Amino acid sequence: MLKQPVSSFPRALKSLLVGATVTVASLAMVLPAAADSYPERPLNMVVGFGTGGSADRLARLMSGYISEEIGVPIQVTNRPGAGTQVASNYVLNVPDDGYTVYASTFAPYLTNSILTGGANFSVDDFSYINFQWFDLDLIAANKDSGYDDLPSLLEAIREQRGQVLGAVVQGSAGHLMVRLL
Repeated sequence: MLKQPVSSFPRALKSLLVGATVTVASLAMVLPAAADSYPERPLNMVVGFGTGGSADRLARLMSGYISEEIGVPIQVTNRPGAGTQVASNYVLNVPDDGYTVYASTFAPYLTNSILTGGANFSVDDFSYINFQWFDLDLIAANKDSGYDDLPSLLEAIREQRGQVLGAVVQGSAGHLMVRLL
């Protein structure tokens, strides 16, 4: 709380306060006008996975709806590799002008590459706008395999080391789930 009246502040400080007030007032008038003209050109939506996968298909589906809503085209660009690190680094190194958005899974790829993959960025380097998908994992077996539930499968895995086979994507949520089991 101020203990002395503003009139007793040194002249330089009063000038600073007046300048800051004018700047804030100017921005209050200019920013709505700038917001009305955004976006003025197409946006680039970067996907950290290859063409045709679920992340790519969802990004392309979303881009159509978003494009219709904002009135400019959205170009979907795939930059797969290194558990999303290629795309993440690309997005963090383009101009921060609002014309590049990143469609990626938060977990496990982004977080896994930060925690274990030597990423040179952190989760705090991104501004999160929307969580548009959740990856659900399941364990399935051929109906004739004899595994009717998870306990019977886990028992077979313990008793027959190296004989029960499965497939997961390296670094995926399914991979982490199997490691935890």
